[in-house]
Amino acid sequence: MTVGSVLFSVLFYLLYLPYAQAAAAEFPDADRLASFFGLFWAGVTGLSFLVSVFFSNRLLRAVGATAVVLVLPVLYVGAFGITAIAAGFATLVAVRFVLGTWLQSAASPAWESLINVTPAGERDQVRAFLNGAPTQAGTALAGVVGLLGQQTLSTRQLAVVGLVVAAITVVVAWRIRATYITALLHALRVGRPVVFDAPVAGAAFLPDIGPTEARLLIDASLDPDPTRRRIAVWLLTGVATPEAAERLRASTDDPDPTVRATAAAALR
Repeated sequence: MTVGSVLFSVLFYLLYLPYAQAAAAEFPDADRLASFFGLFWAGVTGLSFLVSVFFSNRLLRAVGATAVVLVLPVLYVGAFGITAIAAGFATLVAVRFVLGTWLQSAASPAWESLINVTPAGERDQVRAFLNGAPTQAGTALAGVVGLLGQQTLSTRQLAVVGLVVAAITVVVAWRIRATYITALLHALRVGRPVVFDAPVAGAAFLPDIGPTEARLLIDASLDPDPTRRRIAVWLLTGVATPEAAERLRASTDDPDPTVRATAAAALR
């Protein structure tokens, strides 16, 4: 996520600089330029609000926070690919509008949610670090590239640089997605977030489970919904019966990777 913070900041400003230059060229009058920026960001913010209210939660539930974050560098790949071909004012405004809406309504909230796997007492420090050192380093790096690019590179050549950086960011976001599952499972096992008081300090909460509850959990571990299967398998950790152990062994062949990982940890 540290590397991602640097790269996302670089991408943001590599696209913002040519957009701002094109807007200044399109509206040489300062008042008209200010009006354009105000209307542009009002439109982005308004659409982001609507997307957040009616779409973002459903999207996060359907694909998960890491997939939502992964979409952002993919959009940057498309944006820089388009501007490398057609770097006109209308094109830059359109790609900035789409990216700004996705960033505000989906990607930024999803990114913040990834930090919740860290201990509660360290989350503010983690956020402060990610928003401080790497993000500012990326801003400075993008500024250096932009200044050098003004002297030696055309807008299309800068777009190619952005395209390369975006492709690298896709790889980094994929690595975040791959390692987040392990981090999330670890966080849940040690009780983050803490929903109820844990019976043992520092341990995840496991309720008292009787025979009836155990049968319900075994049935739930076969549910079509992978989220329900994961919860059922995790709760079966507290059931010391041959039936539960057999169900856990069968769950190590579940089609969902997190169900398999949870079952393996429970058997261990």
